[in-house]
Amino acid sequence: MTTTTQQMKLKYFQWDEKYRTEKPFQLYADIPAGVPDSIRGNVKFTDGETETIEDVRGQEEKYSLDNHGFAFCGFETDFCGWEEKTAVETEYYRQMEEILTTKVPGADLVHIFEHRLRRSDPPRAPGLTVSLSDPSRYLSPAGTVHKKLLRSRVQVINVWRPLYDVIQNWPLAVCDGSTVASSELVAVDQVRRHSRGDGLVLRYKPGYKWYYLSRMRLDEALLLKNFDSKPAGKAKFAPHTSFRPSNVPRNAPKRTSIEVRALVFSFDQDDK
Repeated sequence: MTTTTQQMKLKYFQWDEKYRTEKPFQLYADIPAGVPDSIRGNVKFTDGETETIEDVRGQEEKYSLDNHGFAFCGFETDFCGWEEKTAVETEYYRQMEEILTTKVPGADLVHIFEHRLRRSDPPRAPGLTVSLSDPSRYLSPAGTVHKKLLRSRVQVINVWRPLYDVIQNWPLAVCDGSTVASSELVAVDQVRRHSRGDGLVLRYKPGYKWYYLSRMRLDEALLLKNFDSKPAGKAKFAPHTSFRPSNVPRNAPKRTSIEVRALVFSFDQDDK
């Protein structure tokens, strides 16, 4: 075990018998005065057992999207207009399409549909809760218009990377998708002011394998699989969370990162 490998308790979905008749939900919106705060949700999380989060620094090439649900790659860009939404959606999206076409085996078409800037300070602070995006909200609208595309192999893949500094605070930990069964994921309604969709949270079980890349640089990127329509395969997704390492200096810069989400289509059906 390296000195940068971490021992950590992560937070997992806590099962309750009420979920047999009541769907788990979380509300991300302001509540009018006088309305009970409990309306914000009925979801609870609990610590799992202490788990090892292994540092893969120097061994990044061992991990792949097909076998583990995640992969690391090099990426350099001169783009710096992160707060300009239109610029991100034109120039940066184009760069991300190129890297996904290159790094995802068999990728024929890439469509990036959204991005998010993430910071380690409130109100969008990271946390230890293990989660996964639900792909159904991205695929359902396409079903009526792009039936031909959906007959191909479809993957939902996120690309996550730092923006300004080497990441020391709240790096991203990823779970080896081959150690997670679909039955261990729970769908949670996530209600926002102008939208509603499902998120997926993970129930704890012994045997999950966790990894992270210490001191992740601006010229490095993490590819995360959220969905894979290929029936056979070792890893169809990679649950993930952020965590605070035990050896972070007090003066370490706050984390700022960007995550893009993409549909990746592979037209060759022979690998199915």
